[in-house]
Amino acid sequence: MGRNAGQIIPRGPRKFMVRVDLGRDANGKRQRLSKTVNGSHTDARKVLTKLLAEKDSGSLLEPSNLTLNRFLDQWLETMKTRLAASTHEDYVWNMGKYIRPKMGQKKLGKLTALDIQAVYTAMLERGLSNRTVGYAHTILRQGLAQAVEWRMLKINPADALKPPKRIKKEMNALDAEESQRFIAAAKSDMHFVLFYLLITTGLRPG
Repeated sequence: MGRNAGQIIPRGPRKFMVRVDLGRDANGKRQRLSKTVNGSHTDARKVLTKLLAEKDSGSLLEPSNLTLNRFLDQWLETMKTRLAASTHEDYVWNMGKYIRPKMGQKKLGKLTALDIQAVYTAMLERGLSNRTVGYAHTILRQGLAQAVEWRMLKINPADALKPPKRIKKEMNALDAEESQRFIAAAKSDMHFVLFYLLITTGLRPG
């Protein structure tokens, strides 16, 4: 078979290397998947045929040796031109504060939903809000989705998780006696007229 389709390279008696070209990554670096086959040339050809079929179906992917930290460096750099400067700073800060310390050294290709969930659980146990955890999840999920598009991952492990639901605080209205005490206490305030209007009419901001 031709180089573009794949290669079978003799490596010794009854030993071959089967190599498939996976194209180029986001940085233009050529990616290849190589497998050693112990057996006959026919055995090697069968392996190559199987790998090429997986490549055509989009299911063939060499596990990335990048760490999550290194991937986030690359991804966040590309996001500079896609996000407002303040939003980009938020992304960088959030990943540096909550995600990198716990998972940054883990290989991207080895990252699992359980790894990510453990980080979210630890954040909640530290007293961080559901909203904070949810925002970290949104950013990380977006980044890992890009890793899938760049063929660094087959699936996005964050897709298997749901961010914690935001808890809405119940609003307690003042009763009649509390309202009277509030009006009496606010008479000397420069915004008394506004307070009086709001509390007597039930108007709400917006």
